[in-house]
Amino acid sequence: TVLVMYTLDPAYTDLAYAVFGMITSTLFNFLFSLFSTNAHANFKEILRLPVPEWSTEIEQKLASKTRGVQQVYQSLYAHEDTYGSDQEQRVSLNDALRETRLPTLHLEELILRGDVILSGGPQYTLDVLLDRGQLAVNPQLDDAVRQAIERIIRANGSLPYGKSGKDILICHSRVAQAFLAQLDIIEKERATRMQAAEQAQHEIDALVLDLFGITQPSWRETVEAGVPWSRE
Repeated sequence: TVLVMYTLDPAYTDLAYAVFGMITSTLFNFLFSLFSTNAHANFKEILRLPVPEWSTEIEQKLASKTRGVQQVYQSLYAHEDTYGSDQEQRVSLNDALRETRLPTLHLEELILRGDVILSGGPQYTLDVLLDRGQLAVNPQLDDAVRQAIERIIRANGSLPYGKSGKDILICHSRVAQAFLAQLDIIEKERATRMQAAEQAQHEIDALVLDLFGITQPSWRETVEAGVPWSRE
């Protein structure tokens, strides 16, 4: 779900940020889930939720924290847009390889060169062939070359070799070490941005809990854990 909020007057911008920060916090997510197994909350459900005793100071604090969360997530999303992302927000090796602009070869070409050895049927997926030992990197190649080739093949493991698997791009053996070095930098950048996003979100979550007087550790842990059906 994409949440969008806008104001009819610039004077309410801080208020919009403050409210947006509250309704996307763990506390409000807990309250939405507590009374409904529906993952979506409509406008009436939002209006029924309580708010803390309001003040200009609270509004400014929430607005500032929400802006911070938005900025770090924008940085994370920009990285994902460039280097791809899976369900666990890990870097896509295919996208990373494309962005490095290093020389590449198709998997089929690597097999013809003898860098990769194929002994299984083309109807099987790359994962199955690897697990059966029917698709293997030539053991005579350098460690960096073997590691780079194996990682890219495994990242595309669900593809049948005979359909699209044979066409995946893999870094040329002479730039394998350079690719792994750049990939390491890209993955560390992703981890750093994810940590920054999690920290920024944690700060606003903690602030919202404080504003509602939810100070006992056990209460906060319950809210952060979420209701069972929400976790499932």
